[in-house]
Amino acid sequence: MAATLRPDFTTVVTAPLGIGHTELPRVLMQNLPEVISTYVRETRRLESLPSSTETTFYPDLKALLNAVLKSERLPFDVITGTSEGGARRRDMPDFVLGDSALFVGVYGEVKRANTALTELAISTEQHDQIGRYLSQSGVVLLCNVRGVGLLTCDPSFRREQGKPVPPEKRVLEKVVDLWSAVGGSGAKQKVDTSAVEDLVTIITRAVTDLARIGSPADLAKILARQARDAKAELPEDLKPVKPLLDDYRQALGLAFDIDNEKGARFFRSSLVQSIFYALFAAWILWDKEALTDAVFEVEDAHQYLPIPFLDALLHDIRHPARMKHLGLDAHLARAIKTFNRIDRVLFRSRMTFPTIEGETTIAAITYFYEPFLEAFDPQLREELGVWYTPPEVVRYQVQRVHHLLKTELGRPHGLADPEVVVLDPCCGTGAYLLEVARCIAAELKREGDESSLGLELARAFHERVMGFEILTAPFAIAQLQLFLILDQLGSRPDAAHRLAIFLTNALSGWHDAGDIKLNFPEMREEFDASQRVKREAKIIVILGNPPYDAFAGAAQAEEAELVAHYKGIELVDDIDPKTKQARRDEFGKLKKKQRGQSLLYLEYGIRKQLLDDLYIRFFRLAEERIGEAADYGVISYISNSSYLTGRSHPLMRQSLLSNFHAIWIDNLNGDKYRTGKIIPKGLPGSGTRDDSIFTTDTDPRGIQPGAAIATWLKCKCEPTKPTDTAVFYRDFWGTASLKRQGLLASLPTGSPPKGSDVPIYELVTPSRENRWRMSPTMVEGGFEAWPGLDELFPVNFQGVQPSRGLEGSIIDPSRTALSDRMQKYFSASTFAGAAMAVPELAKARAGGYDPEKAWSSLKAKGHFIRSAIKPLSCFSI
Repeated sequence: MAATLRPDFTTVVTAPLGIGHTELPRVLMQNLPEVISTYVRETRRLESLPSSTETTFYPDLKALLNAVLKSERLPFDVITGTSEGGARRRDMPDFVLGDSALFVGVYGEVKRANTALTELAISTEQHDQIGRYLSQSGVVLLCNVRGVGLLTCDPSFRREQGKPVPPEKRVLEKVVDLWSAVGGSGAKQKVDTSAVEDLVTIITRAVTDLARIGSPADLAKILARQARDAKAELPEDLKPVKPLLDDYRQALGLAFDIDNEKGARFFRSSLVQSIFYALFAAWILWDKEALTDAVFEVEDAHQYLPIPFLDALLHDIRHPARMKHLGLDAHLARAIKTFNRIDRVLFRSRMTFPTIEGETTIAAITYFYEPFLEAFDPQLREELGVWYTPPEVVRYQVQRVHHLLKTELGRPHGLADPEVVVLDPCCGTGAYLLEVARCIAAELKREGDESSLGLELARAFHERVMGFEILTAPFAIAQLQLFLILDQLGSRPDAAHRLAIFLTNALSGWHDAGDIKLNFPEMREEFDASQRVKREAKIIVILGNPPYDAFAGAAQAEEAELVAHYKGIELVDDIDPKTKQARRDEFGKLKKKQRGQSLLYLEYGIRKQLLDDLYIRFFRLAEERIGEAADYGVISYISNSSYLTGRSHPLMRQSLLSNFHAIWIDNLNGDKYRTGKIIPKGLPGSGTRDDSIFTTDTDPRGIQPGAAIATWLKCKCEPTKPTDTAVFYRDFWGTASLKRQGLLASLPTGSPPKGSDVPIYELVTPSRENRWRMSPTMVEGGFEAWPGLDELFPVNFQGVQPSRGLEGSIIDPSRTALSDRMQKYFSASTFAGAAMAVPELAKARAGGYDPEKAWSSLKAKGHFIRSAIKPLSCFSI
């Protein structure tokens, strides 16, 4: 008897070991050679000790495998010390890749260095334990201390639980001998690069393509790795799918094309995420209805996918011509196999879904966004600023809005009022929309309308509670979460009643949709549906957590019109001087240009400003919709807090104060740049940590800038002067958990119970003299607190700029060289002679500079003047 041995097992195998094993992330891999070197050194030493047993090697093996899992962002931990110990523990291996609940994804077996991996692969010792492990999971990692091997089953063999896999049906796919891969001694040890790649490939293949899956977090990481491979193998040439790309770009108002690096990267990520999220959403609903032994197929995705837009997009992507060009066939099949590796019973027990009952925990379904994106494309996650909003913060914002609607705006049912139209313009995975659903449900129950709960919520989320999202992944999760909530209540959405969550750019299309021509019907339908909302919906509530940083792919020109108001810029049509017609951009919208100087400069002397952060645009959008267009309403945002006192923001603050009657500021601090995340001197707890409100056990970093919750109320009365608007302010300092508890303790009015340690509001008085600042104090330390250069140097003039090609002409590092050059230039009797002597000085330059006219004028004044040479300090900008 013998196991099948792949003939190329000593080299890097690509196809058999998982589709398109991508180039390994070098930053993460750079420590693996050191880890392997340490492992080899220690295991060789231990092997030489007569007292060593198999268990002696467990700690070093565990450290080695955990390092690989971490470097590749793979799920599972390495658990050792589970060896068989009698009949009761008959199927406990030497180690497993699994979790703390002893779920086994991959079995592992360890023998001493004198046992060949090929012999271990066909072993039937100890009641054929290798065959039994293989029967249960389909994959076993073999280790003989000196190396590691990957053992699987012959693809033609059908495993049966309880029946060991016979030796002739076992396949030793790949092995790596680590001992022979390390050469040299001491600090000069070198590790063969191919051995590092072989080890990573073995572990990645075992986890990504073969391991059983029992938890949502593990599935998210495995699918993310597969999605990363699929993205890496997309062809460089995307022109054959240009119509799809153009639709995506135009419908979302994204200003890039496939020749732009960031644009192509964003589109690749979006395309691949669309496929994987479509499959995941469909599988979740399929699993609820499928028989125990059913097998998930790609066609099931179309039957169960509850998101028409994604269903149609998946159908279009699966067109044979596109699939062939994109090379996605094998990756789609790989993902389908992965869903069929899930232990469905165990997975269901761990997979929590959102419920309509009040809760302040994150449902496990949301593992399929932030952790997925972190493993799939961490750079994109960083660029997009993807962070969960803590559920306590979401609840606080929604409940405050609900209370103000009831007490200040004449809507006694609050968010449950059928006339209250709500928008989350950057809804992410739907946290705020879900909390609105809970708030409506609680209100209906209080009023005794529980029997109509499902119907009323369905009506609300079809007609008046809406979300916009520009990214496909969170859009899919938001749709799925609300679908599941309504399904629980017996009001499952059907094809005729879509949920009011739209894939769209919230910052564009409110005034002029432009001349958008879309090729794919599903894109057209999604675009038209979002445009109807932007044109017709009478929104009176806007809430959410807008992104903080500018996204490079957005249509900057159009969105810039939003913040022009806060800059005090007058925008006029950009007229083509030849045609006398207004220019239009690639989306068919009128181009604008600035006329005159900005009010920000004229009134406050600010030339350089920081008003292009993305959250500023969302503020202006909300102000336009509620402060200007609506008769009354309320806004609640958690955002970067820089606008409260920033030197760039006086016009923004003045505008907001002019359009709202009352403002509540919950400054949550936690600012790395202003305070270093330390409570300042003079405050209780000074010198101790001051967390970001986004700090959690799973992500202790939080975010770097400080954050604040702002609640803006517009009443049914005449506007007030900005000096008459009531501004209530309070500071939260300390740990994130205490801040979040303090917010909840303040509900519903915002005022905490008497005698509590929760801060209370104080009235602040913004004015022209203090630049309309919305804080009683201004904590120094951030860039915004620095004086501007225009304040330090009130007089300025154009100086010499060596970056403009002047080096070697009128400037030089050597005073002597410059003096000789200028003397030679002005010693010539004619300009032609001067140009021949020093051609660099005789060049015509930008701005209409005429070298001959300048030479003649200076020559007439008797140049050259040696004393005119002055020292110059140059600073790189």
